[in-house]
Amino acid sequence: MVFKQFQRITERFSARYHEVILWARKRSPLFDHFWRAKERYGDVLGGRLSAAIAYYGFFAVFALAMVVYSVLINIVSANASTVADVDAFLQRYFTTLNVDALKANSTSLTTIGTISLILAGVGWVDAWRSSLRAVWRLDQHPGNFLVLRLVDLGTLIIFGLMMGISLGATDGVARLFEWISGGADQTPWFKLGTYGLAFVINLVIAFGLMTVLPRMHLSTRRLLPSIVAIAIGLTLLNWLGRYTIMRTEKNPAYAIVATSV
Repeated sequence: MVFKQFQRITERFSARYHEVILWARKRSPLFDHFWRAKERYGDVLGGRLSAAIAYYGFFAVFALAMVVYSVLINIVSANASTVADVDAFLQRYFTTLNVDALKANSTSLTTIGTISLILAGVGWVDAWRSSLRAVWRLDQHPGNFLVLRLVDLGTLIIFGLMMGISLGATDGVARLFEWISGGADQTPWFKLGTYGLAFVINLVIAFGLMTVLPRMHLSTRRLLPSIVAIAIGLTLLNWLGRYTIMRTEKNPAYAIVATSV
């Protein structure tokens, strides 16, 4: 008896829910567009497509961390006193870490990390392209397989360079104008201009992600909201990265490595 009452309540709630959604779609073209986009996302299993992109992205970042770590090990290994200070720091905060084994295998770490970065990066580019084309109901792998992989590799390199430019644009422009103005650059308009430049660079990256990488041609009306949202997200990531770097610069281990470099 209780189960039947609960079932009737849920059925009434579901019917009312669909009535409200139908009313809202009729009243608002914008909401109707949003709802159709939501339905398309579900039809193409957008959650799985997003998971595939995140999967390759995680391994690409992990491989990049391996490469950076192995390069730093090779740099500090040239200075005996620096090595001793770094070893002491690592053993103090990472008691289970075998520093000698890491230094002995730094070359292997660099090789494995570089190969893994290329494979995971190309996989990320392929996942992004095929996912976007799947959402638009297009052929997910257009053209020759080998040519497509070479294009993915080139796209990965260009994307990495653009991300590097985006990350360094704010600090680079700030230091350039500080040198030109003799230090008189700490004004709100100056900071707004440097962040605006980074945002423009991120817009270019977003445009490439939405059109060049998946090989699609979208109208301005459909493209503009997407690239603006992506550019805002990349700008926030830039800010977070700069904040992390500023925190890292205050770490004693960073000072040791920076001195050795």
